[in-house]
Amino acid sequence: MSACYSCNQILNKKTTSFEHIIPNSIGGVLKSARLICKTCNSAYGMTIDAALAKKFVDLVALMNIERHRSRPVNDTNSSNWDRYQLENGNDLFLRSVAKIAVNYYLTKVRGRHHLDKMIRIINGVEAIEDHIRYHPLIEVIWNDKEVSHVIRINGTASSGRLYAHVILFNTHSLVINLCNNYNGEDIDLFYRYDVLRQKEIRSTID
Repeated sequence: MSACYSCNQILNKKTTSFEHIIPNSIGGVLKSARLICKTCNSAYGMTIDAALAKKFVDLVALMNIERHRSRPVNDTNSSNWDRYQLENGNDLFLRSVAKIAVNYYLTKVRGRHHLDKMIRIINGVEAIEDHIRYHPLIEVIWNDKEVSHVIRINGTASSGRLYAHVILFNTHSLVINLCNNYNGEDIDLFYRYDVLRQKEIRSTID
């Protein structure tokens, strides 16, 4: 039986909650009922995920992204693309991005013991320090054919490292150091979702 990775509560019919891997507020569609409980889902939604949604609210409106149980956001001041250049994010935003990586990892790999420290960071119990950092792209990528969210998770026992690279809307690129003493099987996970066409792209990118 699954348990909430945040508080360890057993997930059953009363406690389970559908968690979006990438928040639905920014167009994420993948979800799982085996990640977190209703209480933690609600708490994240009102704090770290709210900070992430706020950061992209104008961009979501500009692209008229469809979201579950939500009306389209009115396009307010979306014409200034400079605001989507990489910038220092606050802790709530960075923790929400890290949760995206943890969510995706746990949908593909059984066991959370390599993620204990990162989960404490997501919950605000430990400081972020250098575990979540921006990884600037050469340039902000924008075209009218594809605007994607990308998740890549790589781990090798030889290096002892498990890390994730998350790119949102082809603009915000962050690296999450999930574990410094990784000793599991070598993994290389990849997910790419075009929010404009609302479809998963199977091909990888460098």
